[in-house]
Amino acid sequence: MDPVTGRIARALYPQARIHIQGFEKTKIRKIRSDAVVGNVPFADIRPNDKEYNKGGGLSLHNYFIVKSLNLMKPAA
Repeated sequence: MDPVTGRIARALYPQARIHIQGFEKTKIRKIRSDAVVGNVPFADIRPNDKEYNKGGGLSLHNYFIVKSLNLMKPAA
């Protein structure tokens, strides 16, 4: 979410799609990934996301993990 880091990433990887925003606001196509790499955040908030946190019951870190796992390819 840091704009300076995002701009540096865009300069280093112009072919990549860099989102400078919270993961809960990022709309990602339903293309399954082989891996997800991230820095799981911890905060006392519950993201409002109708697809991955229906009812708002997940904490931020649990939401991040659930959304990441849902974007991965199924295990072979």
